[in-house]
Amino acid sequence: MARFLIFMSVLFSGLAYAVDFTEVDIQYKERYFKTYKQILETRSSYEKIISSQNLTGEDLVYAVGQVAKLDLVIADYLPELTSISKDQRKEASEHCMSVIQKIKTLSPEQYTRFGLRCTYTRYLHMPLLDFHNIGDRIREFTEKRPRNPSGIDGGDYWRAIAQMKMHRRLGQAPTSYLDYEEALKIARIPQTVQSRVLRPLGMAYSGIEYYETDFIYGKAKINFAIKKDKKVMIQEVIRSWKSGIDEMDFLEEVGDKRFLLRRLENMAIKKRMQRYLTVIEPCSKKSDWHGCIYGGGLDLEY
Repeated sequence: MARFLIFMSVLFSGLAYAVDFTEVDIQYKERYFKTYKQILETRSSYEKIISSQNLTGEDLVYAVGQVAKLDLVIADYLPELTSISKDQRKEASEHCMSVIQKIKTLSPEQYTRFGLRCTYTRYLHMPLLDFHNIGDRIREFTEKRPRNPSGIDGGDYWRAIAQMKMHRRLGQAPTSYLDYEEALKIARIPQTVQSRVLRPLGMAYSGIEYYETDFIYGKAKINFAIKKDKKVMIQEVIRSWKSGIDEMDFLEEVGDKRFLLRRLENMAIKKRMQRYLTVIEPCSKKSDWHGCIYGGGLDLEY
């Protein structure tokens, strides 16, 4: 009887401190229809939960992850869909890098995954001078790889690593990290990641169902093709991205729920593919296709 009472006491104590994410999760799921200001308000709602004294470790990791995702919406996805200033993107990236410190020891997997992505967006368009202190931060996120990083949001960790490996300005940093061949190998990994339910969307997504996977793999192929003079790889990317764009158009038209739950990210990646194709496709028909792509105003890091 005593054991039963102790069990019930622990159970109801846990229930009393349970965090209800329902309202803010609904706001998050409607992010495609939100303005920049409203996305900040949603981020603030998660932060209010984080400031609570009654969070379990699992709730804290989740809430911090949601804040980091919204920071990445601002810094990485939203600029393709609306006007976002460099200062706004910088603020979101730095905010992300700050908030994830709360889960550094609690969840090394999520800390590393968000650390890589937010560091990347923070330094993407910054002056070269800003890169002088980035080496240690990159090493922190890349040399201490989590045990099972491929299971996090369809291989997001590996997509982030591949992005870093393609950042040309990192080749000019004190510690060079540029490696197009390695980027190509790593960018393939998310294609084989198995389905996993994505909270708070409540549906499972495999790595290949993240259109970011196709985009980053294609970008890796472009960089590798230029380095190795393999024009055929450029044609492969063009075909793959056009197919992906057609698929996204179809899924949006028929109202596919799983597609629409990630509509903001999907539409941003679609716009990014289209932006790349406006340069890459005509350049692929020229003899000096290398120079054409590099001189076409296309930022091959973004």
